[in-house]
Amino acid sequence: MELIETIGEPNVGLLIDAYHCYTTGMKFEELNQIPIELIVHVHINDAKAIPVSEILDNDRLYPGEGVIDLVSFLKQLNAIGYKGAVTQEVLTQSPPTISSEELWRKTANAYRELFEKAGL
Repeated sequence: MELIETIGEPNVGLLIDAYHCYTTGMKFEELNQIPIELIVHVHINDAKAIPVSEILDNDRLYPGEGVIDLVSFLKQLNAIGYKGAVTQEVLTQSPPTISSEELWRKTANAYRELFEKAGL
């Protein structure tokens, strides 16, 4: 946050990523400590049910398919006043084997379900 302040430009801020919050053990309540104006973008994705020490950055799941409590994550972001973009970032070790249309439906359904459960 000091670096953002030092740069002092309106297009520089924090990207909050649910996957990295999970893998670093960050509690979603800790988002309260970040000035809302510094959060410029949010990524959602999910993690396999394996020990965090074995999780790979390029082996993510689609939102709602894993163990990250994305509903609580979205609720916390809403509680602190975040109103910006929430985008999916699913990094995998191999390319998807289903069509673009199927991937789009999968994503749309995951978003719809998560945001409904979060009451957003």
